[in-house]
Amino acid sequence: MTFSGGEPYFQSEFLLALLRACKSRRINTAVDTSGYVRWEVIERTLPFVDFFLYDLKDYRDDRHRRTCGAGNKTILLNLRKLVDSGAEVIVRIPVIPGYNFEYKGFEGYLGVLESAGVERVDVLPYHSLARDKYRLLGREYILETPRMVENAKKLATDFATFLEERGLKVSVGGYF
Repeated sequence: MTFSGGEPYFQSEFLLALLRACKSRRINTAVDTSGYVRWEVIERTLPFVDFFLYDLKDYRDDRHRRTCGAGNKTILLNLRKLVDSGAEVIVRIPVIPGYNFEYKGFEGYLGVLESAGVERVDVLPYHSLARDKYRLLGREYILETPRMVENAKKLATDFATFLEERGLKVSVGGYF
């Protein structure tokens, strides 16, 4: 069972109860998290989680703050602690050209992954699934252009190759 959200750790007591119940029934568990919570909250769940899907939206604190509304220092620190704890972690990196990604950023992401000891990465090229959600909400969807989607796929493939050549296990699209 995968717990995602929003951020599942924002309902930490409920999440912990569900994780315990799953483990008592031998149900495998995963938590999809941004890591933007106090370490103690994550730490309490470690015995009950089989693996973590860990979102890394940007390696640069200033850009992360600008696009996500908060810096990434807590996120990067928790990633390192999670890997150091021995937990199985798959880092998921969305590729959104012009927002969080460009070719010159490959080394920056690699530095974060290596310093945290990450071994597995899902590279997630930008997709247009949100377009229909915006339409249903009566909102204009201005983020996407056909060229952007095409660029994201190429950039994601090139980034995955870059990471694989440096010894990481990589998937494109989120499927190992």
